[in-house]
Amino acid sequence: RPETVEEVQIEQIERWMKQRGEELYTKVMAANAGEQALWFAVRDQLADLRVEISADIVGAASIPWELMRDPQSGSPLALRVDSFVRVQSDPNISFVPVPEAENGRIRLLYVVCRPGGGKDVEFRAVANRLLEDLGQDLNRFEITALRPPTFEQLQKELARAKAAGRPYHIVHFDGHGVYADLSKTKLAEWLKSISALTLGGKAAGKHGYLVFEHPGRNDNMRPVTGEELGKLLHDAGVPVLVLNACQSAMHEAERDTKTAADNVHDEVRAIGSLAQAVVDQGIPAVLGMRYSVFVVTAAQYIGQLYAALAQGHPFGQAASGGRKHLARNPERWVGLQPRPLQDWFVPVVYEASPIRLLPPQDGAPGLSLDERPELDPVQANQALRRYVPDTGFVGRDETLLLLDRAFDEHPVVLLHAYAGQGKTSTAVEFARWYARTGGLGPQPNVLLTSFETHTDLTDVVNQIGQMFAPNFQASGIEWHAVNDNAARRSLILQALRQVPVLWIWDNVELVAGFPAG
Repeated sequence: RPETVEEVQIEQIERWMKQRGEELYTKVMAANAGEQALWFAVRDQLADLRVEISADIVGAASIPWELMRDPQSGSPLALRVDSFVRVQSDPNISFVPVPEAENGRIRLLYVVCRPGGGKDVEFRAVANRLLEDLGQDLNRFEITALRPPTFEQLQKELARAKAAGRPYHIVHFDGHGVYADLSKTKLAEWLKSISALTLGGKAAGKHGYLVFEHPGRNDNMRPVTGEELGKLLHDAGVPVLVLNACQSAMHEAERDTKTAADNVHDEVRAIGSLAQAVVDQGIPAVLGMRYSVFVVTAAQYIGQLYAALAQGHPFGQAASGGRKHLARNPERWVGLQPRPLQDWFVPVVYEASPIRLLPPQDGAPGLSLDERPELDPVQANQALRRYVPDTGFVGRDETLLLLDRAFDEHPVVLLHAYAGQGKTSTAVEFARWYARTGGLGPQPNVLLTSFETHTDLTDVVNQIGQMFAPNFQASGIEWHAVNDNAARRSLILQALRQVPVLWIWDNVELVAGFPAG
């Protein structure tokens, strides 16, 4: 039976993990009397210990250090210590310093790439878990989604943020990573533009790439190397890169790599690790996935990571805490049933030194959160609440993705379906997502106008005027004192030209007139 075969495979993998972990312990911690004595001196204080793996590039890349297990305690070190990270002590350039957290908030640029469109991974599978696990601590982040999620737009947005004196603390890539020889894939033509510039002249062999959307191609894909991305982040002053991309930290050891590389930086290029290559460009903190990972695992891990960062934990400690959470809560809903998976060792953390993006939350001096407008339009607009299901909005990810991408190019988008299919609820859920991820700027405005009953232009102008009344008052104009319809329309048009608004027209088919009779 398939399920029996699956159980046997899981048992074999877990047995291999244990054996490999104990082998690593024997070769590292019990290699000689001096190292064993050091281990015995610290193993009772593991909960407060930071472990840094500093090895040659092949060793750091190809060896699953996170599996290292003490046979006596029966548990991996990575699940016992405070932080378990890999370090690159000799980067190609100096490490990026951590920008100041203005108003006590981490600036996060979230890049959701789904080149496969509706056939790809669910659009918000990871992002929803992030927002959910942050809860009230969402106020400690300033989240902006990259729109459109292309590499060209990433360059523009990072340059804009740096020029404004507010570089991002974190760039988070939510999409696909590949570790492959591009010459043997459908993306081979990209080697013409990237090999000489970003692969150190060595285009053959496997390298790590992130796959950005690229609407100009039929496959909607553009591969980007770790070196290219690392240089961009360094120049833009971004200290942290988070990758919940499959195979974003995968390596394979090659026997001849040492002889083919003249120095440590050439080794990074030769082995082709995306995460290692980014670190080599002076990015002090990088999180990658060593193997292909289930979306549910990535979502669970990422939610815990950001919740810990919001509490002021150092990046390595937060990332290690997320790994422990996976180990202690092994059930993953894969398909139609939960399955216990030991996939906690998949995340790989690189951190040059403890990096704290926020001071600790508990009474930290200097940590202040300025009041800011409510980002969730449902909380600010009572008319929207009736369209939010009591049990929460579920599904329609393919529709939300289409809406998000449509607004990248068009100011007006028509959502159509049969009556009762949930168009209005979907539109309201999209408005919530768009507003909370920076699509409407720092002060999002969402308006819903229903044409289900007779509504003329005067009614519509008055409705939107109520929303802008505080803005008019700040300019010395009392909206209620303006009685001329032409003057009112003029004010509304001026406001709409200056302030981003997502305006939902419900039952819009009736704008053309009610049916006879």
